Amino acid sequence: MRKVIVDKAERLYRIPPAISADSFLLSRGQRFRRREIIDLGDVRPELFAHPDFSGEAGAILGSPALRRNAALEELHNLYEKLSRFYKARYSIKLNPKTSFSLLSAGLPGELMLCQGLINPKDEVVITDPSSPVFMQAAVLASASVITIPASERTDYLPMPELPELEKHRKIKLKFVNYPHNPTGAAADKNYFNRLVKAASEGDYLICHRMGFMGLNHDTTEHPSILESPGSRKTAVELTGFDLGFGLRNHYLQFAAGSPDAISVLAETDALFGETMPYCLVRLMETALDYYDDALTKYTEIIGSNAELLSTGLRALGWKTFIFKGAPYIWAAHPRRTNSLNLAQAIFKRTGVLVQPGVRFGENGEGYLRFSLTAEKNELLEALERITRNFHPIQSGKKKISDIIREYRNGFAKD
Repeated sequence: MRKVIVDKAERLYRIPPAISADSFLLSRGQRFRRREIIDLGDVRPELFAHPDFSGEAGAILGSPALRRNAALEELHNLYEKLSRFYKARYSIKLNPKTSFSLLSAGLPGELMLCQGLINPKDEVVITDPSSPVFMQAAVLASASVITIPASERTDYLPMPELPELEKHRKIKLKFVNYPHNPTGAAADKNYFNRLVKAASEGDYLICHRMGFMGLNHDTTEHPSILESPGSRKTAVELTGFDLGFGLRNHYLQFAAGSPDAISVLAETDALFGETMPYCLVRLMETALDYYDDALTKYTEIIGSNAELLSTGLRALGWKTFIFKGAPYIWAAHPRRTNSLNLAQAIFKRTGVLVQPGVRFGENGEGYLRFSLTAEKNELLEALERITRNFHPIQSGKKKISDIIREYRNGFAKD
């Protein structure tokens, strides 16, 4: 019988592959075992779980009685609570009946939005660099993707207006996310106002991924795009609870904003998943109860980790983008070499996993993204390994040794 050749769809070739410890461990010449790896590539929310929330979450997920489908009244009660949350935090009033949707655990909201909104060849605008999930969602929906370059020169805030594109093309959706993945850049209310105004004039929807909701630093606040005038008709915000609650991305997420977009998301989510389980509703309600306390604790930890890692990298000659609250450090090597080759070389020689900038788009080339969701000792060990086994700049080695010694002495005193 003749063998059938199964070839994957062409659109899958347009999606950059994920970078993981497993992919690097399979490379030739790899000498580190998994337990020796320091993972600064992915966000690890399990390290920042509020202990009281974790206890209640375990009881909720372990209760057979809560695994039933949620009733409409129970969902409405949750949306009432989310509406009060937005009112208290952002001073905006959202209709709980039409402006919220709890999304299935594990599936990115961007994927569901594109599946429900985008037809083949519809045009979707994505900032470059940006979260890989935007490209994945658009490509899987067979969209025509338009990339808008962003750079350090503009603080990774590209011009909100798209006059040339809007003149000649029909844009249907634009993705943005702040605090920005991968750079950690922050957008203010004025920038969001311009984004919303441009979307209204261009007649397209904005999808804002507000990652790590509430993670601020010093005077840097991360507003909601729904604070902008006119945003209730032109924008939808995807967000949720992960850091501070020990939950992986997209596990406890919801959408807020445009009733039309919420309707599309709810309908698509129902097709992808099953009826919403009541345990997920209870988990969201419990996260809201612990929100302020959890955010305070992990914001302090992330800020301290950012100071340690950025100080160490700068001592070795790296250039780091100013930390503004996101759980990443965006850094450029002194030689600005190919980011994928650099990430592979660091992993091979030191066992430290980082994300190459090119994974987030062509304009991420020359940079690496370091995650700050790690223990202090892991960050110190990573800096020691990079200094000892990889870094060619001798002048920074004594300085970094002094920094590491100072931090470790501080731990001993505590």
